[in-house]
Amino acid sequence: MRGTFIHLYFGDEFCENKIPPLPSLRKHYALCNETGLRLMFATPPVTDHGLEKLKKLFKYLDGLKEEIEVVINDFGVLNLIKKGYPYLRPVLGRLMNKMIRDPRITPAYTTNNAPPDALLSLQQYGSLRYYRLLKKFAVKTVEVDNFHQGINIDFKGLGLKPSIHLPFGFVTTGRVCLFSSAMKDKKEKFLYAACCRRECDDYFGELKGNHARLIQKGNTIFYFQEEGMTEKGLNWAAENGALMICKPRLFSDVAYTTEDAVTARSILKGDYNARSKIIHEKD
Repeated sequence: MRGTFIHLYFGDEFCENKIPPLPSLRKHYALCNETGLRLMFATPPVTDHGLEKLKKLFKYLDGLKEEIEVVINDFGVLNLIKKGYPYLRPVLGRLMNKMIRDPRITPAYTTNNAPPDALLSLQQYGSLRYYRLLKKFAVKTVEVDNFHQGINIDFKGLGLKPSIHLPFGFVTTGRVCLFSSAMKDKKEKFLYAACCRRECDDYFGELKGNHARLIQKGNTIFYFQEEGMTEKGLNWAAENGALMICKPRLFSDVAYTTEDAVTARSILKGDYNARSKIIHEKD
């Protein structure tokens, strides 16, 4: 399907409060049927409460009796799929990739003054034992971000297909949400179990500095990849046969995947400096 979009990438990678309800999942699956796209369903790290919500969604997807890829960011969820949902195909999510990704630090290792061994260590993650574990869980695709320091991993030799996120990478995430706590009394702030009104659907924070443009949405901080860096990621994807996950607006509920850099550019094109266009608009 080169030259076309392949998947509708739907779901939330970072917060169990944003796991979609079953009617929404049904709606997006129907949209896939209408458009000829395949569904790729993204899931976050979860507590037992979130796990119960995912079980209901997995039961629906597995009941369709067709292979559907599910992005996993939690080893418990990975184990759950292996044991009970034969039609679901796990994709290792980018939260499971522990490479250093803070753009305020990593560019320093790409200069001529940086020790070569230090750069190489930042371009890799995992071990042979780790990749054998992925094989045990039938993982064939792994997600990465578009790192400033680049990626130096022989995915093909490991029997894995990479997927790369463009043009937003994540720096860090956690269970406690700044925006959920903003309007609460002091004693109720920054509690994981606090009531969430999904304030992150409407508000974000921007951290400005000399080295990077960081955006906080909900419980996660992202870095925005300017046009030159996005091009670098597209070229790497084309050279390594990677799937490109394209989400040009951070507030959108969906992304699209392709294996073709020209197709990726068609959705990522635009004014890379226009904050209202890149961040604010919702699809």
